[in-house]
Amino acid sequence: MIYLTIKLSNMKKILLFAIAMTVSICHFAQEGQLWWGYYDESDPNGHRIGYGGKCTTDAAIYIPRNHTILGNDIIKAVRIWLGDDIDKIDGDLTIWIHKFNTNDLPSNFDISYADYIQVVPKSSLMQGLNEFALTTPYRVNNAGIYVGFTFSTNCSSSFIMSSGKGFLKNSFFLRTNGFWENYSEECGNLAIQIQLDGGSLGANSASPSDFETLFVEKGSSNSVSVPLNIINYGKEPITSVSYTLTKNGVEIIEKTVNVDTLLFNHSVEISIPFPIDNEAKKNEMVLKIAKVNGKENEASQKTAKGALIVILEKPVVVPVVEEFTSTGCGWCPIGIDGMDHVHEVYGDKVALISIHGDDPMKTVDYASVPTLGGYPSSYVNRAKGPYPNGSSLRRYIDEQMKRVTGASLQVLATWANEEKTEIIIDTKTKFVYSEENGKYGLAFVITEDEMTGSGPGWIQYNSLSGNSSYAYSYPFWYNSPYRIMGQKYNYVAVAAWGIDKGVDGSVRPTIVAGEEQKYFFNAKIAGNTLIQDKTKLKVIVLLIDKVTGLIMNAALTSIREYDDTSISNTHITDAHISARYTIDGRKTTIPQKGLNIIKKSDGTIIKIIVK
Repeated sequence: MIYLTIKLSNMKKILLFAIAMTVSICHFAQEGQLWWGYYDESDPNGHRIGYGGKCTTDAAIYIPRNHTILGNDIIKAVRIWLGDDIDKIDGDLTIWIHKFNTNDLPSNFDISYADYIQVVPKSSLMQGLNEFALTTPYRVNNAGIYVGFTFSTNCSSSFIMSSGKGFLKNSFFLRTNGFWENYSEECGNLAIQIQLDGGSLGANSASPSDFETLFVEKGSSNSVSVPLNIINYGKEPITSVSYTLTKNGVEIIEKTVNVDTLLFNHSVEISIPFPIDNEAKKNEMVLKIAKVNGKENEASQKTAKGALIVILEKPVVVPVVEEFTSTGCGWCPIGIDGMDHVHEVYGDKVALISIHGDDPMKTVDYASVPTLGGYPSSYVNRAKGPYPNGSSLRRYIDEQMKRVTGASLQVLATWANEEKTEIIIDTKTKFVYSEENGKYGLAFVITEDEMTGSGPGWIQYNSLSGNSSYAYSYPFWYNSPYRIMGQKYNYVAVAAWGIDKGVDGSVRPTIVAGEEQKYFFNAKIAGNTLIQDKTKLKVIVLLIDKVTGLIMNAALTSIREYDDTSISNTHITDAHISARYTIDGRKTTIPQKGLNIIKKSDGTIIKIIVK
């Protein structure tokens, strides 16, 4: 039966099935050896993942460097659990290991270049548990590594297996003829384990996972419960842990809590109360598990980090969808349709940006933002987003609209001259908490609607044409030809500044709750050859967290016409001036050559040219 969802990914229908799975394998093989993995084989309610159609698939787990269990141990063997469709594997299965110190493998990673490769004949595969001794034991050397397997199928199949619980970070990555996707939160933990020498395994060892930034409105309560995941990396079952909690470097809590008996390699989620004070500010929180079962914690990773941010109010969130597309991509009409659907439903409550690659609308200004490895694909607030069909985008957008963010953002854009070669972008950023050393920046994007053209590069390929699978869901594209000329493209990114981490100086590091930070940016587009029609442009401003790389909030606007009545050469005395800014938003006390932006004592703003 279909268990959770049917999801389009890289043009393959991925089906998630429920399956009963009852196995019981001892974790310890023999003295000094053990089996380790995110996967807990005692879980009776596993999943199997299936694919509709012929494809090549890579499945893997990632183990970060200096891992508590692996450390400098040697991998002796690999266990893989397979479902009952293994007869549909086309050819042999390949086991591979590769050092890579980040949990974001590049889409073009070629398995044939992995550090370790071992081919398993199809004839030796069986349903359920498969155990493969490595022909050459692999020493980890405290590196970050991927351990995975690769196979091809000749038709629909569903034999990759995962646990129905756990959902641990780094525990399930998939690639099917395209880019890697992290399925840890959707499908649990990949059914794979590795055998280690295990000499470094301690008796009482517990590692906590970092907790996410938590926003709480001021005065809403005295404390908030934070979920904390703990994994047992020791031989002894865990019945209690003792922890300390520090806020901004000062210890505020020391406490011991009892837990249900937690076996080796199992995890449990406990609730930790964080006290809330009355000051709207960002608090750096660190939790350290000092003792396990009343004895010193032997884990190499004893701490979990996060932030508790007390805010004055809940700002309105404007989610940002960045869609990667190309005219030469036959499946990209799904993304075109999805973006139009979002605009129809939400209007300007969502900022839409289409980033084109390998066609006449490609802009180099977006080169610093890595694509997700395939077209179409998307980010939502710079986190990896869904396959950009309308329903999936709406689900992600609705989740973002419900979240709490730390700042509101306003924008006003005006043409700076009659020639329309420069745009004055006036921004107001208001944080709802205080922070002494904030690392944020504003990025500026110009998009254009209804772009079109002639020539081979403007032909939109359409793989939905005549495909009965899309006759109902995409009737326009189903009834359109395979090659479409004259297609109009909306939300196209034609210029951007500071797109990865924001423009330097656009947000001051000292943040005061409730205080507006004003910044003026001069967007110069005189040399821009992408722009077709300046009446079809929009300005989008992104507030970026430089530490996480995520988009905190956004604002968008059309561009007001140039108004020469707002530009004056009239002398204004200092008594009439409450603030003066340069065109790039810097506050100054003396006139600067060129365009100056003046805030008068009565609150009005005018522009003055200083020669």
